[in-house]
Order: sequence, then structure tokens, then C-alpha cells
Amino acid sequence: MTELIRISHVKHLQQHELEITFDDGCCKRYDFAGLFRFQGVQAMLRDAAYFARVRVSDDHRRLFWENGYDCCADWLRYFADDCEHEWAGLA
Repeated sequence: MTELIRISHVKHLQQHELEITFDDGCCKRYDFAGLFRFQGVQAMLRDAAYFARVRVSDDHRRLFWENGYDCCADWLRYFADDCEHEWAGLA
């Protein structure tokens, strides 16, 4: 059985950058300006102050914002290609 990927911690760094730590010890900085188009439900996230209000869900399987937008831990871990993991290098 494959273990579910979980987010241990998220820290807002600046603008649209987050540092995300996963339960396997991988810690990665993400610049969401390069991952998001900021259209539709993502539009509110264009405001850096609003973006900074990101939270980790109670089950640690996603990041979310008050407007209902969320990012799955699996999707985020997929882009963490500099960490040792079965998905490393696929991004």
C-alpha cells in the first residue's frame, strides 16, 4: 500500500512564494507566480496579502485559502523535483 503524501508545515516567504515541508522531510520553496494563472477562483490569490493566509488542512493532505481554492499535497510534491522521492525528476 502506498503511503499518502502529507504536508507538515507551510510558511509564506514573500509575494507568491511558500516554503512547504512534507512528512517525508522534503522542504521545498515554491513560487506560485509560475504555477498559477490567477484567473477564476485563483484570481483572489493575486493579492499577496491574501495569498499569505494559506493554511494546511486538518488531514494535512492539502493547502487551502478562505475562498475555497486548494492544492493537493500530491500535486505539490510532484513539483518538488529536487528532493529524493519516487516522483523526483518527473516535473
